[in-house]
Amino acid sequence: MIITAFVDIDERIEMKKYPELRIVDLLDQTTPNVSTLHFSVDWIIKDQLSPQKYINDSQLKEEMIFRKFTNSSTKTDTYIQPKCIIRSEKIALMSIHHPPAVYDESKISIVNYRIAAIRHYRNTFHKLFHEQVPRMMKYGPYIKTSIAPWISRNLTRNILKRIKYLYDIEIPSIDAQENYYSMEGSKKALEKIKT
Repeated sequence: MIITAFVDIDERIEMKKYPELRIVDLLDQTTPNVSTLHFSVDWIIKDQLSPQKYINDSQLKEEMIFRKFTNSSTKTDTYIQPKCIIRSEKIALMSIHHPPAVYDESKISIVNYRIAAIRHYRNTFHKLFHEQVPRMMKYGPYIKTSIAPWISRNLTRNILKRIKYLYDIEIPSIDAQENYYSMEGSKKALEKIKT
């Protein structure tokens, strides 16, 4: 079974209830004829740009969107830009928000909003989505909400760990680089002589 989540980079799936339950477990616990878990969306106003440059861990923590932006819609509609997790082998055709065609009369299961939902961080300052702002405001009033503390802790720790893994590398000195490249050049020259 292949499970695929159709979630954008500015969206987070939040398990609101049953913190021990992983999202894939939610799909595993449904009957085999369910092809799709259908999640409602909370719109979170993102009214500032993210920094273009990493400075330090403190700055990164402050700028994590799930920590910084908490102004959330209070009304939700199950069919306004939903997101799905699917069993890929049961889907005949997939659009951005839902599968318009499934195999074998598979069912779509709507996930109860109190169990899990998508937090969609919507840019309100950028000209690309400026026409969406009035539509978003229909789902107010907006109130301050945060993701569950255990999710925030785990996500913060994992992001910091990943950033360190990706970017906290030691750059060799110029002398070391020149030595490496001269050795590589010598190896290639020797290989050519041997052939």
